[in-house]
Amino acid sequence: MSCWTFAGAIPSIAPWPTCARSSTASGFPPPPSAPVVLRYDPAAEPILRLALTGPIHGDIADDDLADLRKHADKLIKRQLEKIAGVAAVEIHGGQEEEVSVEVDPKRIAALGLTTDDIAAAIRNSNVNRAGGAVTEKNNRFLIRTMHEARTAKELAATVVRSEGGADLFLRDVADVRRSVTEREEIAFVDGAEAIELAVYREGDANIVAVAAEVVAALPHLKLPSGHEVVVLSNRAQFIESAVREVEENTLIGGALAIVVLLFFLRDLRSTLVIALAIPISLLATFIPLAALDVSLNVMSLGGLALGVGMLVDNSIVVLESIARVRERASDSSTPDRTRREAAVQGAAEVAPSVLASTLTTVAVFFPLAFVEGVAGQLVRDLAFAVSFSITSSMLLSLTLVPVLQSLGGTSAKTVAAPQQRSLAAYLVAVPALLAWPLALALRVVSWTLATAARPATALWDLLERRYSGVLRIALRVRGVVLMLAVGVCVVSISLVQETPRTLLPEVRQGDFFAQVRLPQGASLQRTAAVMKSLDRALEGDPDIERRFMRVGSLTQAGSASGDLAGEHLGQIDVRLVPGATARQHEVEQRVAAVLASALRETEASLRLDRPALFSFAPPIEVQVYGEDAARVTTAVQRLLPGLRDVEGLTEVVADNLDGRPEVRVHFDRVKLGRLGIGVDQASLVVQRAIQGEVVSTLFAVDDQLDIRVRLPRVDRSDVADVSRIQVGVVNGVAVLLSQVAEVEPGQGPAEIRRIDGRRGIRIAARTVGVDLGSVAAAVGEVVAAHADDDPEVTAVLGGQADEMQVSLRSLAFTAALSIFLVYVVMASSFESLLHPLIILFTVPLALAGVSVAVVWAAIPVSAMVGIGVIVLGGIVVNNAIVLINAINDRRGRGMDVRSAIIEAGSVRVRPILMTTTTTVLGLLPMALGIGDGAALRQPLAVTVIGGLTMATLLTLLVIPCAYALLPGALRDAWKSTPPPKTPPETGDE
Repeated sequence: MSCWTFAGAIPSIAPWPTCARSSTASGFPPPPSAPVVLRYDPAAEPILRLALTGPIHGDIADDDLADLRKHADKLIKRQLEKIAGVAAVEIHGGQEEEVSVEVDPKRIAALGLTTDDIAAAIRNSNVNRAGGAVTEKNNRFLIRTMHEARTAKELAATVVRSEGGADLFLRDVADVRRSVTEREEIAFVDGAEAIELAVYREGDANIVAVAAEVVAALPHLKLPSGHEVVVLSNRAQFIESAVREVEENTLIGGALAIVVLLFFLRDLRSTLVIALAIPISLLATFIPLAALDVSLNVMSLGGLALGVGMLVDNSIVVLESIARVRERASDSSTPDRTRREAAVQGAAEVAPSVLASTLTTVAVFFPLAFVEGVAGQLVRDLAFAVSFSITSSMLLSLTLVPVLQSLGGTSAKTVAAPQQRSLAAYLVAVPALLAWPLALALRVVSWTLATAARPATALWDLLERRYSGVLRIALRVRGVVLMLAVGVCVVSISLVQETPRTLLPEVRQGDFFAQVRLPQGASLQRTAAVMKSLDRALEGDPDIERRFMRVGSLTQAGSASGDLAGEHLGQIDVRLVPGATARQHEVEQRVAAVLASALRETEASLRLDRPALFSFAPPIEVQVYGEDAARVTTAVQRLLPGLRDVEGLTEVVADNLDGRPEVRVHFDRVKLGRLGIGVDQASLVVQRAIQGEVVSTLFAVDDQLDIRVRLPRVDRSDVADVSRIQVGVVNGVAVLLSQVAEVEPGQGPAEIRRIDGRRGIRIAARTVGVDLGSVAAAVGEVVAAHADDDPEVTAVLGGQADEMQVSLRSLAFTAALSIFLVYVVMASSFESLLHPLIILFTVPLALAGVSVAVVWAAIPVSAMVGIGVIVLGGIVVNNAIVLINAINDRRGRGMDVRSAIIEAGSVRVRPILMTTTTTVLGLLPMALGIGDGAALRQPLAVTVIGGLTMATLLTLLVIPCAYALLPGALRDAWKSTPPPKTPPETGDE
């Protein structure tokens, strides 16, 4: 029978509608609880951790803990789950209430009763059932039979059996009372017991916005006097701080780029034109980003910070070309040109170069948005941000910049004829007079800056004049220059071979956690005692702002199961004071030593880690597969000693090899059959006696409580008590479990794990002091050494080491694809297959700069460095494109190759150095690694700065020399009508 129904979209938190039928009518067992669909990833970390504390500190009574949890459920959880974007609020710790029916086994045995009779009596007596409807005249009445207990006292008056006019009540054979459930979790805040509330967001909700609304709602909660909600951790704070740092880096980088422009251009008007293009380009970028649902996060804003230095590149090239046109007009005998004509001609001359350089950059960045895996998750938003910002910058450079430069009338040589002034002219004169002081102030500022920059300007002019001479010398020995460039690349790239490797750089968020695992079967009280001793060891630490401890579960960041529950588990979360975040690694080492000395349990394991920004596997994870659990366990035990001997590998822990201690009950079917007792009936009695069975619900005035039937604690506190459980009554004689079953201790699996559809066990470990790549290689050697031990067991390397290899391979493929797209764009632009190859020669030059920068800054090679290398592929070719396009333009006018190279280099050296300097200074704040989340952005910035700097310096000499050796054919597209007045030099083509 199928009766699932759906109406509209599934809400954020709502059970699926079910059609459970009465078990009495159908004969089926009681229906299970309705499944609940939640729109959040259980493996994700909660965005907020809250704690509800009461007026009582220290040891709190069970009743107070029950009240505290009730307040957390009814006053906080329900209110917070109403906030838009909140998917779920999970409660940990405290006490839950229920109605306990503890049956006296001796009394029911004497009366010939079983626990089945007790459960049936409660279930049949506690009734609230619809009975249809009756229509009388014009009124319709619903029929409802009501016989529900409202208190434990009323429930105790339930009649279990009635014989001979005498009634046997439930209170005669059981202790009925309102009590608390057996505890499975305990939560502590700074040593005092509390209730934890973990707030999860919906999958598509904004973390910062949801966290802000939750925090804003906390003061408005109506809590009892003396109760307080404390924020234990807030992921949004780190994200907000990181985003704010990126915004500040973007503004500082833009300001530095403008200062550089003012230094190079030495013209306030031209600088203001380009400065105006930066915010307009950024604002225009938000339109396509919003259309693609790209939020403002660390990576998208990092893309804008990366692009802010490149936003001015196109405008610089256009502006410099317009200035050159005006300079040629003023120095020649040609008729005077207006500003408009100069702007049009200058923009038209460099439009192909600007378009080609922009398309090459987009050809590199845009494919990054479709990379799969970890690298793709990181770089998608950054790729979109850079691609759209560069595109908008190109459009503005070819439209707005020429328009702004054309304003101001004709050139100085053009003298307009005197005209009669109109009335409007006199009306405009008044505001013009008011604006005169502002213009004077701008002139004073411009003169002051020019005077202050005069020494640097003189040095720059000297460099610009000397470049032509250096270039002439390099062209005479171009073969030597090219060989030296190749040698520099080989030596520099070889330096990075010994550089450490990792998937992502470690990010300090100001908090970390310590996880403790005791042997399977350890009681909650034993685990709590161990955790309390560890918590006391951290009291008084000046670097710790707050401690939060949970006993009975672990927060498994990055696992498929979210939190891992178990009475043998415990975790301490530590939040550092703001000033200690910079020393987090040092504090972690000290805390680890303190906890290790305070851990008295020899069988316990201790593990320190940090909350992850992204859900990743452990750094090192060995996955051992096999269908035979015993053989897999044996293989894992053979691997563990070798893995623990690997240098730099620590906290090597496998998945529950020992299993969980259990008491196994093997029924004798023959004996049960003779007594007329079914196996299912007997096993249900055992379950009801120890675990208890929820047989009904008591609707009290203040709450809805489960009614649980079980044996008293004194009759289920020992393993030997299991054998004395009464499983039935035959002819008035009680039948004990030991009479129909064999009860023996054993070991059972703590969990059955399937990895990629195969049964297996994981060995997880962390790396300390060494890079992930070298440790992964050593672990691979250990795994390979035991590969032939058992043919039916397979061990493979996984975790972040495997993800790193997958990410680097994906990035390598993307890099090759990007280079190919860049080549196609340049080949179509230059109408040549040779010149794009010359331009691509800048890529190995950039790699040499990356190697030097990474080694000098002591940055490990990670996915962020790989992304930076791909980014460089689209940036470094721009300078070569501008240079070769200028050479081709002069060859088209009839110049020989050598003269064209020298003149083009002299003309383009200024915009090339300007664009490089603005890009480098735009990334400089990010490269300094200051602020939250800087460790994630710094490798990208350092990579781009190092590669771009070396590529630019070498491009100014290497690319002209390469062009001189392979000039290529002269295309019709490069030719222009006026030939040069000087005869071309021979022997260079």
